[in-house]
Amino acid sequence: HFLPKSICPLVGLSFYNFVPSCSVCNEKLKRKKELGTSVDEWKRVSPTSDEYNFDDEVKIRIATHDATGNLTHYLQSPDNYHVRFEADKDSIYNREIGMFCLPERYNYHKNEALRIHDVLIDYSDENLDKISMLLGGDYTKEKLRNEIIGLATDSQNSVLMGKMRKDIVESNIHK
Repeated sequence: HFLPKSICPLVGLSFYNFVPSCSVCNEKLKRKKELGTSVDEWKRVSPTSDEYNFDDEVKIRIATHDATGNLTHYLQSPDNYHVRFEADKDSIYNREIGMFCLPERYNYHKNEALRIHDVLIDYSDENLDKISMLLGGDYTKEKLRNEIIGLATDSQNSVLMGKMRKDIVESNIHK
């Protein structure tokens, strides 16, 4: 339940109050806590609301533990990196990020993020253009990149870590 039944029993059985979640998120982390304190906040943090904008307001990035920023093939030294969630300081989504321990939980899967970085290094725009030419031009650079990284089947972020994949690709392309 997005709004705990104990706090708001009138919406206890409303479909809009149900949000699919894993048992860890629901039973161990959220429990009876609320993500917002007003109707306006609830609208912004409820995934069933049209005002929910986590995908645009929060970005997932790979960062180095030190200030060198020396980014080569990441999987050669995974302990030098961590997954970071970026949102404006006063963003309501920071509460969600903290409540669900997202940085800690995503760091468990950081090797997937590092693999994506390595793929983006190995499959530069120049290399993707060459592959496209070899395939007769039927595949665009973007289509090849999406196929190689695994975003092609992830248009709705339905694959595990889909948002993280999309954000990492986006941050590397716009460097």
